[in-house]
Amino acid sequence: MKSLVKNFLIFLIIFLIISGVFSLLNSENKKTDELTLNELIKKIQEEKVEKIIVEEEKLNIFN
Repeated sequence: MKSLVKNFLIFLIIFLIISGVFSLLNSENKKTDELTLNELIKKIQEEKVEKIIVEEEKLNIFN
């Protein structure tokens, strides 16, 4: 019985470590920059904007 509890705790610790690493890596990929409206217009005129998604009061702009 003790080995079962020990193995479960080891598995739980390893799972938490792996989850933490993936969480850190995923949050680094979400780079957000704020643009002024003039900067957005300039990027659109330079054809540097691939698409714009509107979510309530937020614009998601993809290059």
